Amino acid sequence: MPGISHSPDKMLQFRIFAYADAHRYRLGVNHESLPVNRPHCPVHDYHRVGDNDYSQVGALFRLMSREQQQQLFGNIAAAMCGVPETIQLRQIDHFAKADPAYGRGVAERLGLTSRLAAAE
Repeated sequence: MPGISHSPDKMLQFRIFAYADAHRYRLGVNHESLPVNRPHCPVHDYHRVGDNDYSQVGALFRLMSREQQQQLFGNIAAAMCGVPETIQLRQIDHFAKADPAYGRGVAERLGLTSRLAAAE
């Protein structure tokens, strides 16, 4: 409303932020779903099902040089050593959704290319 402003008191100014944070904490990620909190214009966020989780990863992978990609494959393979094969295959599927070369590269380093062909 015109003529109403925040208090010059520093403590009261801080509480303005604290109220909003407490409100979001109580209601969680979906606080903007309530009619009183819903924005008047469309908002695109990453809190809803249907957002593309792989496009940014794939774009970053394609920005890497061949040497960087090879180093990435080696690091991931070293980290996944000792992980059950079913989990490795599931993770490779996620890499392949970001970029097929990404999934193939990790699979080769783990020695799972034949298992991938059998799974497809």
